[in-house]
Amino acid sequence: ALEQGLHLNIDNMLELERVRLLVEELGGIEGASRGVIGLRINPLVGAGKVASLSVSTRRSKFGVVLPPEDGPERAAVVEALVEASFIDALHVHTGSGGMTLGQMAEGAGAATRLA
Repeated sequence: ALEQGLHLNIDNMLELERVRLLVEELGGIEGASRGVIGLRINPLVGAGKVASLSVSTRRSKFGVVLPPEDGPERAAVVEALVEASFIDALHVHTGSGGMTLGQMAEGAGAATRLA
């Protein structure tokens, strides 16, 4: 994806480290055909009406957990983003069904505060 300039969303911190190593291997981000590289965050806005599609809880396997409150967990996400200067997008993973407008707005707000 990096060599082809495709849009890439990184789903977790392990993937972030793998992409960082690939970027280095390609000679820095300038060495890659530049596509958008994003980080998928889980803003913990809660479950929706469809439990099996609710992915914005701590139990979700999708995205990097981004707690709304300041603390070590949130600081680690911010630090990782500062160090990974090649990331230029955020993907907010709130849910695939049954989410309220308020929950969706909370997710967008989390991305805005993080940016």
